[in-house]
Amino acid sequence: MAPNFILPPFAKVYDDKTWRADKLPDLSGKVALVTGANTSLGYQTALELARKNATVFVAARSKEKGDAAVTKIKELTKNDKVHFHRLDLADVLEVRISLGD
Repeated sequence: MAPNFILPPFAKVYDDKTWRADKLPDLSGKVALVTGANTSLGYQTALELARKNATVFVAARSKEKGDAAVTKIKELTKNDKVHFHRLDLADVLEVRISLGD
């Protein structure tokens, strides 16, 4: 049965035991918005996308924590296309404004 979600064209489904971040293709020209990217899984996701040359927007509630994550990711990856975007997903009005609605 086909999955009930759509994968981006560069994505492939990997067996959990064989997938590694270094298997990601070059993401030059791609843009990613990663929520919660100042810590934990979000941070690791943003870091690996930046390592593969994507333009990455680190979305987080705290500007200080977000800016710190951006600085660290830029230092580790040498990718200058990493930016902070303040986003509080608990505030519906802010989400609408952030998305340009």
